[in-house]
Amino acid sequence: MHILLIHQAFTDLDEAGGTRHTELAHYLAGQGHQVTVIASPVSYLSGKFTNKQKRVSKTQTVPNLTIYRSYTYQALHRSFIHRTLSFLSFM
Repeated sequence: MHILLIHQAFTDLDEAGGTRHTELAHYLAGQGHQVTVIASPVSYLSGKFTNKQKRVSKTQTVPNLTIYRSYTYQALHRSFIHRTLSFLSFM
């Protein structure tokens, strides 16, 4: 089965923050499912880009798990308006 997981604040296992979605994706990939994740490169905790690439990037950390990080407006922790713009840019 091919599973699509869309999560703006998706973290890798080596990053701080909630990892239940990461663990779920790794578990499903380990069970033989093809898992594709669409996420933001902006860290939910710090509000900064997690890698130097601010544009779309693709990583494959384990077999059957592909993570696409799309550009998102970097303003999660500024104000309600900026947070809304961040959510809209991710959409």
